[in-house]
Amino acid sequence: MCIAPTPDKPAKSRGTRDAGWCENGSMGAYADRFKECDSRPVTYYLGPDDDPTAKADFQFTRTLRLDGPDSFTETLTIKGVNIPGDFDGGIALSAFNGHICQGSCKPIEPQGGDWTATPTWRPGDTHTASLTTKYTWDASAADMKYVYKPDVKIEGQVLSPGSVQKVNYQWSKGYWQDTTDLDQIRCDTFKTKWGSTGCVFVNSAPSYVFNAKRYPQAAAHAWLIQTVLPNHAGSEANDKPLYYMGDEAQNTRNRARICPDKWAAENGDASALDDASEKLNCDEFAFASSYNSGGMKKTEGGLNEAVPTGSTTGIPNGKACVQSFAKKHGTKVHLYNIDNGVVPTFHEVCGRSAISGIHNQESMGGNFNSFMKQMRIMDRDAYWLNTRMTGSCAATDAFGKPVNPVICTMTAK
Repeated sequence: MCIAPTPDKPAKSRGTRDAGWCENGSMGAYADRFKECDSRPVTYYLGPDDDPTAKADFQFTRTLRLDGPDSFTETLTIKGVNIPGDFDGGIALSAFNGHICQGSCKPIEPQGGDWTATPTWRPGDTHTASLTTKYTWDASAADMKYVYKPDVKIEGQVLSPGSVQKVNYQWSKGYWQDTTDLDQIRCDTFKTKWGSTGCVFVNSAPSYVFNAKRYPQAAAHAWLIQTVLPNHAGSEANDKPLYYMGDEAQNTRNRARICPDKWAAENGDASALDDASEKLNCDEFAFASSYNSGGMKKTEGGLNEAVPTGSTTGIPNGKACVQSFAKKHGTKVHLYNIDNGVVPTFHEVCGRSAISGIHNQESMGGNFNSFMKQMRIMDRDAYWLNTRMTGSCAATDAFGKPVNPVICTMTAK
């Protein structure tokens, strides 16, 4: 899960997409673009707050699914874990009329018979009861964007002979772990842009996946820059997301600074081409359409501007990037630093490489557009890049001294 960036404070990933999610019974909060799950321990006490005589343990699980063009669904599941004999009167829980949302977002409150099992637990009882609630939102106005943070209050009654102890639990206020904004939902009505109305968990970063076997030159270049450079752009393992930048004019500026006309033709090798009809392209990473682009100045909102040492203009330039070109050797492709004596230090913030135009364009192009449409990517949204490459590099010897040349071995997955 990623928080959208501000110009001076990049986001930090704070969620995962563990296999099994809440179904595996583990505690924690997880999210992808369309599902969020939060499973936490909850304890109810018998007696006064300052001196309780017994405690009962539960596991509360709340799952939100963005499953409609103008609605989404919450499932609240409660499981008894340890209900001791002191609670001989039982503990009764309810979430009726306890759902909260903002603006046009409205919960359709469930009724008394909507629990899948009785929501009362007595000593030794470990059964599970679930309650499903639907939320609707007004998607009638075109080209609008809304942010919702649904919440639920769970009323509890601890029953004991001669008394009823009431204890309420509100999801957003219940202490478990730092899940701030993990369940923040962004809904929009940009139907012309996406083909539908809908919602996403805005702070969960999706992954764009390269087809490394089909376009190994682009994947190898991105893997090298993502893996070796200290900013690790787009690496989920290093918690360094890419941030989409939607300004086309800025995109053009970024690319022109990193990849000026004729650079690829002047620095590339024709063996990289797949056929005679294509041309060499300059492949920049991080992408020009991201705030991570080396071509984007800090004053423009850039996070990794590439200004050459000694520059008097302060304008980013591809000369400050790792500069390479692709060359085929039989069935293999190698990346070399360009032939004019420019040796990378691997402390750069970006890369540019002269590669096959087909590999450069087809690795993104329509595939990335489809990804953006499916994931409803907007300006400043975070995402990961999975290059589908594995590899290792030898950059230093056993004493930490630089090795020249740096040799990396990569394999497409």
